[in-house]
Amino acid sequence: LLSHVCCHLHMCEVFYAYTLLVAYTDSEGVSDYAQAGVVSCIQTGVVTGKTPVTIAPQDSVTRAEVAVTVQRLLEKSELI
Repeated sequence: LLSHVCCHLHMCEVFYAYTLLVAYTDSEGVSDYAQAGVVSCIQTGVVTGKTPVTIAPQDSVTRAEVAVTVQRLLEKSELI
């Protein structure tokens, strides 16, 4: 029974992650290996996307974007 519950919870997590990514029109550009990390960053608010509907996974990142991301990460971690 426990294995069924864990499997169901995992499937719910996978579905939730999928719904987070498909909200972005260019989500198919997120590499398979990076999907879990991207979802985590979206969930925590560390990353919000270039626009409300694009995440631009293959674009280069500017220094300003890195600075904002690091600041959000430090704030979410309650280090600043």
